[in-house]
Amino acid sequence: MHPEQALYCLIDSLACGLQALQHPAAVRRIGPVVPGATMAGGARVPGTSYDLDPVQAAFCIGTLIHWLDASDASLVAPWGHPSDNLGGILAIADYLSRLRIVEGGAPLPVSEVLAAVIKAHEIQRVAAFGQDGRPPLSQRTAAVRVATAAVVASMLGGTTAQVIAAVSCARLAGATAQVESSGGLLASWALADASSRGVQLALLATRGGLESAQGTSAADAVIIQRLTLHDDLQGDALPAVEPDGPQARILERFRASVAAHFPPAQASRTVGLFADHRMLVAMPIHELIARLVRN
Repeated sequence: MHPEQALYCLIDSLACGLQALQHPAAVRRIGPVVPGATMAGGARVPGTSYDLDPVQAAFCIGTLIHWLDASDASLVAPWGHPSDNLGGILAIADYLSRLRIVEGGAPLPVSEVLAAVIKAHEIQRVAAFGQDGRPPLSQRTAAVRVATAAVVASMLGGTTAQVIAAVSCARLAGATAQVESSGGLLASWALADASSRGVQLALLATRGGLESAQGTSAADAVIIQRLTLHDDLQGDALPAVEPDGPQARILERFRASVAAHFPPAQASRTVGLFADHRMLVAMPIHELIARLVRN
């Protein structure tokens, strides 16, 4: 997967999430588990005013991304879509970037989010046991849980042992709920649930709350190796391109989704921001999410 594909995956996923907010059934499934249980300085859900703990934010973001099952087919791989892990990645990236600012550190740029998307997509392929065809839903959700746990544990600064502990427990965490939405869409929130569980396990592992249930396996070694890839991805590695074909479809859907969801002034600023790819990938992720919050 190339950086440009990861960028368009992010844009496409945000467009799908904003479109899902037009559907009451999707809106009823997001927000805090307990009404009013928000977390200042946590992770925000694009298109809403929610500020939640990263685990619940991952579920909400993932649910919106997958609700309509409308992601551009050109980005689909046989073992799953690159957006499968994006709920967990975006939630933890927003949380970490805001935390770093509070602690006097440097925020996470969008380029690090794109690198995480690439790593998670490659790890998901490993976790899906290299199937050539589309794996069944139970296997796909297990792969999402493992990939999200691995990448998020790494983003949190976990040691190799902590990453392996998160991955090991993700494999044994049990089947994700496989419920189809009332509209007949495939598992409208099962993948979101898997990514959210991956975030939870990563957070537990990196604070020493989990231990590996087994020794390091060959699959674990491959996952650790995948986590070292793409660490040198920088903003200038993504030149601006003249989109055509599927890229044009994605950008048009994003423009339409933003225009339908936000006030005109905010919509115009947001579309303009996404038009400059160099500036976009160098931007701190928490600032990008702030542009997508609806007050």
